[in-house]
Formats: sequence, structure tokens, C-alpha cells
Amino acid sequence: MKKAITLILILSFNIVLGQDKEILVKAQKGDVDAQLQLAGIYYYGKGVDIDYKKAFYWSNKVAEQNNVAAFFNVGKMYLLGEGTQKNTEKGLYWLKKGAERGDYLAQLMLGDIYYDGLGGVKIDKKRGVFWFEIASEQFFEKGVSEIQLKLSFIYDTDKDVLDEDKAIYWLKKSAENGNAKAQFYLALMYFEIEDYKKGEFWLRKACNNGSEKAKKLYKTIQID
Repeated sequence: MKKAITLILILSFNIVLGQDKEILVKAQKGDVDAQLQLAGIYYYGKGVDIDYKKAFYWSNKVAEQNNVAAFFNVGKMYLLGEGTQKNTEKGLYWLKKGAERGDYLAQLMLGDIYYDGLGGVKIDKKRGVFWFEIASEQFFEKGVSEIQLKLSFIYDTDKDVLDEDKAIYWLKKSAENGNAKAQFYLALMYFEIEDYKKGEFWLRKACNNGSEKAKKLYKTIQID
């Protein structure tokens, strides 16, 4: 019986981590970095079969130690019922903890949840926009210009939160952060109000960023 148990443990080590057995050992001893790494291994199936239950177990271990690195994962898994029973209240709890501590992904997910009413949560567009704005202030994050452009579109088109000044503000922020679509739309805005110098500036920016619409317009108006 002891031999059988020993064999199972050895196989478990090999199946889970291949040759790198130290991660599991460290995780079991309370090493937070190892626990996070192990959660990722199970969640994404890195060298092993995907196992959401084990991924949740290790992510939750880290979250319970008040480590912000795991708040988003635990919140998302509660919301989706991945590796644990679906629980919207707990999911929102962990996402809010992460968002309040500056977690970009948690902020975005809360924005989506409240703005679109995902997961059975009551739609609250103002709260959703609030979290989109918080996320949009994190200028160093990859893809933030897309969220800024989304905010501009929301403020420009959604009757529940219409705000022309904010629509223009976030359009400019997105354009300044290199978003080709935003640069093209900003150029159109300046052309519309007959500020041709700024219109030409942003149109060239959009062209240089690969906007096909900008390139077509550029040829049409024959800017020198």
C-alpha cells in the first residue's frame, strides 16, 4: 500500500511539473511565487492537462494571503464557475479588491460587468464607465488606447451617459497613445470644425500608423 502511494506521488510530481519538481514543493511550503506559478500551470495547461480546480485552489491560497496578484484570477473564476462553484457575490468581491488595488484587468472586467450587465449583474452604466475611466488612466498598460477609444465612443453615443467634452477628451488621449483609429477620427473632427492644421497633423499620424481609411482620405484631399 505504501509503495502504491509513493508511486502515485512520484507520478503526480512528474505529470504536474515534468522535471521541475521544486515549484510544487515550494508551493506546498507556502512560497507565494511558486503558488502563483503553479496556479498558472494548471489554469493554462502548461505541460499538464488543464485543471481548474487545482488552479483555483492555488490562486485562492495566494488571495487569502492578501496578495493582489491573485485577486483577479479568483474573482474571475468565481464569476465563471471555473474550478469552484459559481458565486457572483464572491467574484465581485475579489474583483473589487483587485481593482481598488490598481489591478488593470480587474478594473476592465468590472467595467464590462456593470456596463453590459454580465453574469446576471444589474446594468449600471455609470459604475461601468467609472471603472473604464480608472483603467484608462493606466497609460503604461498595453491596449489602454483601445479602452480610451471605447470610452470616447460611449460618451459620444450612449444616451444614458452622453458627454461631449469627455468624448473628445478620451478620443485625444487614445490618439496621443498611438491608436490609429482615434487619430483618424480626431483628424475628421478637426476637419469638421475647419481646424485644418490639426486635422492634417492627426491624419498624417494615422497614415503613419497604418490606417487605410486615413491613407485614402489623405490622397483625396491631396495634402502637401
